[in-house]
Amino acid sequence: MHSHNQQERSFSKASSEVVRSFMARTYHSDINLHQIGDEKFVTKTSRHHSEGDSRARQGFRNEVIALKVANEHNHIAKILAFDHWHMSMRLRLEAGKSLNEWADAANISILSTAECGMICKQMSSALAYLHALPIIHDDVKPDNIMWCRDLQHAVLIDFDAAIVMLPTNFNTSGTPNYAPPEYLLEYKSEKGDIWALGITMLFAFGYVPLPNGDWILPHALARESGPYEKMTEWLAQVEALRAGLIKANPLLAEMLNSDPDRRVNSRELSQRLELP
Repeated sequence: MHSHNQQERSFSKASSEVVRSFMARTYHSDINLHQIGDEKFVTKTSRHHSEGDSRARQGFRNEVIALKVANEHNHIAKILAFDHWHMSMRLRLEAGKSLNEWADAANISILSTAECGMICKQMSSALAYLHALPIIHDDVKPDNIMWCRDLQHAVLIDFDAAIVMLPTNFNTSGTPNYAPPEYLLEYKSEKGDIWALGITMLFAFGYVPLPNGDWILPHALARESGPYEKMTEWLAQVEALRAGLIKANPLLAEMLNSDPDRRVNSRELSQRLELP
């Protein structure tokens, strides 16, 4: 507890000394770039911190816990300080840009095959590390992976939806196109992260444009609804693509197995990607 308070005090003090510039706004958070002298870092502040939103506060706690526990992995975002009261955290500034920005005007990936291999290798290592803790990221997608071409370095970011210390009750969080088939059965496990990384790699390798499904994911749980039909249509497209990958890219095909029990796990995936 003492170390937590120290982090919170140092965060509050530094906040009054920085030059701030706006970076992005998501549904959950405001993200800003800060600079003290030559030092740059990012702050992420919940947009719901003043609303008494218990779910948002629990999500913030989970994100802090996940990042603190996984803070030593080179391909996972690094938390520097946090403030529970204001639901704000300071994070290392990551080099490069998110994978969704590595696309042309038609939303087709401009990443090379070698880059895709490096990204998949580094992200599988990050997921294997998380899953052993055990933590599920639960929102792996191009927006949440930073890639620096100069450094050939990828970092997994945004742990808003992280599920810490399994088992847990099913929750409806997720992003259309990246939720696995078992989501429709109201089931989540670490294998869902592998599926989401597989969809991300479909985009990165250029098999599909950047997915942009617009259905409300929890609404897909209602059978015969519009969102359910959209999700099942998308899953059928993925299965058709997967059939063509069994010979061309067999490991990616294993990541996209619709049966989570037969889907490759993160530890095996990481080990196989380390092989020459």
